[in-house]
Amino acid sequence: MSRYRHAIAALTGLTLITACATTDAKMPPPGSYVVSSIDGTPAPEGTTMQIAEDNRISGQGPCNNYSAQITDQNGALAIIGMAQTRKACFDQARSAGDIRFAAALQSVTRYQAADGGLALIDPEGTPRILLQPAQN
Repeated sequence: MSRYRHAIAALTGLTLITACATTDAKMPPPGSYVVSSIDGTPAPEGTTMQIAEDNRISGQGPCNNYSAQITDQNGALAIIGMAQTRKACFDQARSAGDIRFAAALQSVTRYQAADGGLALIDPEGTPRILLQPAQN
């Protein structure tokens, strides 16, 4: 009988460890990234994202700098508290890219590994933003 108790205790401990690992895996890994694509369109050169250990994100959008916080809301990622600078952007493509980038970022509910980087995905399963590790 004690063998069964030990086995159950071991399985319970393994389940708890797995649950903790799964919870932590909901947040994208910290690092410096280059935004390679926004809604399937190549991102303007210089568009970046840094993901910090505390799940804060920041970087250079197509035109403006931005920052926000990634949180877990009922098992889904949410980008909250997004702030952007208000630079005058005379390049229409970059200005439009900034609007698309902010909308795409705020629609993200999960991420997955993709092509050596990360895909930030909306509730319908559409990759909205593709990130590649920055080359330092």
